[in-house]
Amino acid sequence: MKRVLQKAAGLALVLMLPVCFLQGPWLEAQTAGVIVRGRVLDRRGAPATRIKVMVGPRWGFTDSTGRYVLSRVPPGRYKVVLERAGKKAGEQDIEVKGPVTVRDLTWPFS
Repeated sequence: MKRVLQKAAGLALVLMLPVCFLQGPWLEAQTAGVIVRGRVLDRRGAPATRIKVMVGPRWGFTDSTGRYVLSRVPPGRYKVVLERAGKKAGEQDIEVKGPVTVRDLTWPFS
């Protein structure tokens, strides 16, 4: 009985491996996206820190140098929204494409 179970388990493994390898690229395509990065500066050219940057379904905050990075943004056209302490600075259009989209912004939007 033990030998029959071992053969069945081995057969199941052999049959499942091709399915796993075929699904890998499909699953990666579903979760992969574009990296959107850049800097947010104020009108004097100084880094704007702790600004919430929103692009489509993704958002993040600028660091001490005004830099932000948003990963896995689906390709497409979006509005970039900047916000600090609940105050929105307006919106700008952006097209997200390729492996990386770089967009530098000015706080507040003109």
